[in-house]
Amino acid sequence: MFSEQIPVYRGITLKSLTVQRRNTGGRNNYGRITSYHRGNVSRRYRILDLRRYFFGVGARVLRFERDPGRTAPIVLLSYSNGVLSYILAAKHLHYYSTIMAGYTAPVAPRQLFTLTSHSHRSIRT
Repeated sequence: MFSEQIPVYRGITLKSLTVQRRNTGGRNNYGRITSYHRGNVSRRYRILDLRRYFFGVGARVLRFERDPGRTAPIVLLSYSNGVLSYILAAKHLHYYSTIMAGYTAPVAPRQLFTLTSHSHRSIRT
């Protein structure tokens, strides 16, 4: 996981950033039971911003959370324009650190940028 232990938020997740997975209950399209013991399951999945849709907008790390659907921890970001989103936690992220995605992002381990915009710069830090 991480080299240092970061406290993980154990409260309720944001309902606006989760979606409920529909459960079939073990029934097919005719309504007949095809798999037994499949009922009474409600799962909510977190919507992750894997593409970082806000380029050039800074974001601040609010909290680290545990996602039951994956082994990696996730991070709740608050963008400077007021939008909240989840991303996968990077190795060098800490509470209240700022990150940016885009062509003008500084070269650092936690930033996201296209390789064509920074192909002439060194990524070692």
